[in-house]
Amino acid sequence: MYGQSNKTLYSFLFRQITKEKLFNKILTYDPLLTDENPVYFTKRALRGDKKSDVLIILRFFEKIPNRRTTLDKLKSLQDQNRNRIAFLAIADHSVILNPLGYTANTTVFFSDCVYVPPFNFEQTKKMIKTLRDYYNWKISAHDYRKIYALSGGVGRIIKYICKELYISKVLPENIERLANNQQILFELNYLTKMLIKTPLDKVHVLGLTDNDNKIKSQLLREYFKNYRSEIIEKIYPNISVVESRILSSLLEYGGGTISIDKISQISKMSDENFSLWAIYKTVSRLRSKVKKDFKIKSVRGLGYLLVKRG
Repeated sequence: MYGQSNKTLYSFLFRQITKEKLFNKILTYDPLLTDENPVYFTKRALRGDKKSDVLIILRFFEKIPNRRTTLDKLKSLQDQNRNRIAFLAIADHSVILNPLGYTANTTVFFSDCVYVPPFNFEQTKKMIKTLRDYYNWKISAHDYRKIYALSGGVGRIIKYICKELYISKVLPENIERLANNQQILFELNYLTKMLIKTPLDKVHVLGLTDNDNKIKSQLLREYFKNYRSEIIEKIYPNISVVESRILSSLLEYGGGTISIDKISQISKMSDENFSLWAIYKTVSRLRSKVKKDFKIKSVRGLGYLLVKRG
């Protein structure tokens, strides 16, 4: 999950694998830096070398198109070269939400899948101590529990809370000020959209909610509660917070049908609870308010679908 040490994990693994000399050759494929297909990249890495054990690190693997077909071809290359090629893929949370999208068409490609969830309290303490030692940010141990509650254990949020506490002398109780930090704000926006789009049965798996399906992070919970998409804020600045949240959720679903249960869950995650009747009434009011730009269609047995007019 972005914000949960993606770059740090890559750097750590690369250093450790290099240090322990596990492979003769280590190469990194990054789809953000090249237009080359990973299959051609691997072929080029093997060209003229028949003996070396090779590790190919596939970064941002979720951004590679036609993943399943690509994995079939990489498996074929692996078999042709007597399994002296190994692959380490680093991808976002979509591996957990859609595991089938990360298998080859004809075989299970990866031998293992490890998800790095948000930290628990003990792990959060270790991260804070690491930040203290590395950046010389003097963070009081009395604030560790507050930082964990504010961040919900999300690495990027922990880091920039600590920075604000030390450099800007912000108090941990100043939620509004912390939420306006650009790095924290970016993460809160990203996580909010992710929570809205994530299916009901997968939300808890991501580690962002507790056993009661409440958002763990105080900062994220407050941001989520008051969230309205930029488009909705621009077009309908005067609709209520609840109307804005439901309309933003419909919009974020990107042309898909959002269930009544999902809308209800969105309210519950932010410590609110609306009855199904309240949701029906809110959607009914919204229909007349947005009819110039959108049509809210009822899909029998499924939920609601937002259709843009024109």
